[in-house]
Amino acid sequence: MGPDWRKQCLLIFPGENPLSAAQARQRQFSQILLLDGSWRKVRRLLHLNPWLTELPCLAISPSAPSQYRIRKSPRSDGLSTIEAAVAALNALDHSSNYSDILAAFDRMIDYQITAMGAATFRKNYPA
Repeated sequence: MGPDWRKQCLLIFPGENPLSAAQARQRQFSQILLLDGSWRKVRRLLHLNPWLTELPCLAISPSAPSQYRIRKSPRSDGLSTIEAAVAALNALDHSSNYSDILAAFDRMIDYQITAMGAATFRKNYPA
């Protein structure tokens, strides 16, 4: 990658002065960047890599709360990385619907709940 790759990169994160989805579509970014980790870890990534804050960003406004039943975000609008990716792709590309990707995510969550057992799930993740 040459030095100009950052000009084509959109960070999916609720940073300072985020672009609207319409503005991001207009600029036609060729790459999106999602930081995978807890909010605390992502803030640390931003601190250790200040160039990330120079990237234009798109903040996702979820239409529904996260379905990641085995992790809870400290933010009411917090999404898992895969949910944020799907929301970003749907916001940026109206010609496709990427929501079917979440079926695999739901199956993974169901598998993890089954593996931990219903009692452990209820104890650690009350409704």
